Amino acid sequence: MILFTSGSEAAPKVVPLSHRNIMANLADFAEAITFTRGDRLLGMLPPFHSLGFSGTQGDALVSGLPTAYQPDPTQGAQIAAMVDDFAITVTVGPLPS
Repeated sequence: MILFTSGSEAAPKVVPLSHRNIMANLADFAEAITFTRGDRLLGMLPPFHSLGFSGTQGDALVSGLPTAYQPDPTQGAQIAAMVDDFAITVTVGPLPS
């Protein structure tokens, strides 16, 4: 799989990920976050972002977690409505600096 860096400090760069790397990321997430049978995930990061791929798309696929996606994490009102509409119990995102 190939992801791209954000390009925040220079031109975006290609980052190849091996199968081993992807599986290690998913195992790390599974160890760090325990989902329950009733959980529902809200994904707000695009799947081409490393955390969006591993933390939302990958977690959902591996755990069978029902997932809703909001493509724009800056839309607070839409996110709040989705949390209510879809009974979201968990989300994954970067920590503030």
